Amino acid sequence: MCLMEKSTDLWTNSILPSISSDSMGMGSNSKHQLRLYITVATAVFQPIIIYWLTSHLVR
Repeated sequence: MCLMEKSTDLWTNSILPSISSDSMGMGSNSKHQLRLYITVATAVFQPIIIYWLTSHLVR
């Protein structure tokens, strides 16, 4: 199985089920909100860490 197929399987098996109609809108609970906050915090923190780990290589 190639890497593209594995990433597609990951997307369809784990990410898409979490984006369903019951997790959006009026019925959403704090677990989904916490998952969103963790995702956003990771997205903000990742470039900072990458810069910190690789800045000595660019100099």
